[in-house]
Amino acid sequence: MLACRHYDPPFLRRPSRDLDLAVRKNDLDRASQSLVRAGYKLRIPVAEAKLRSHHVELSHRSKPPVELHFRLSHGAYGIPVDEFFDRAVPGKAPGGNIVWVLDPADEIIQLALHFVHSSGITLFHLCEIHRIWTAAYAGIRQEVIRRAAKHHITGVFAFLDVAFRARWGEPLLPGDLQLDRTWLHWRLDEEAYRAFERRFVDDGSRLAIATRISRRWLLFQKTDRPADALRLALISARTALLRLSDRISAY
Repeated sequence: MLACRHYDPPFLRRPSRDLDLAVRKNDLDRASQSLVRAGYKLRIPVAEAKLRSHHVELSHRSKPPVELHFRLSHGAYGIPVDEFFDRAVPGKAPGGNIVWVLDPADEIIQLALHFVHSSGITLFHLCEIHRIWTAAYAGIRQEVIRRAAKHHITGVFAFLDVAFRARWGEPLLPGDLQLDRTWLHWRLDEEAYRAFERRFVDDGSRLAIATRISRRWLLFQKTDRPADALRLALISARTALLRLSDRISAY
């Protein structure tokens, strides 16, 4: 659907490896059960996914994997998808079916959060954000910044501004549109972006403890307020405890 709306011809976009569906948290159990009846298998139980993730992952022997997103971004600290249903817009799938997709501003927010919080970033993802952002109307950009401030993710777009300057020598925002300063705004510079590129590229190898700590610190730098950083720290600690519990149980 992204390719159909932003690429001409659509096959110019890199194919997706899975299918992402937005599902309200209250509907997750029923949605997961429906897919299990259709032959899919859950990666982890739904109750556990609600605690440590932003989506429920399901796989199939012959069909593409499916992710049921109950939060827009990566991690258990993401934005719940519920509010996005009211703003969703219809889009025509290649087969002729009409499906609901994120509105233009929410779509850019989703792509930005995916780029900043993903464990396997590529230059492709940044180029796609650049493509869609630069083609968006001024009103859509203004709405993106307004919603980012509402959800305390201004730091994500401050970081994208640094990435745009590093890669294309141009700012994310025109002169008449400004971002609020975050509590660690001074940390968001080209050096931080280059460190992000080095630390978050997924080469398939097992991550060293130092790399994990560095990744976490880079995420903290993109938070808007100390309260947001504290929330991220608490959720990270909970996730670590759950992983430790898994290892102890396996042992």
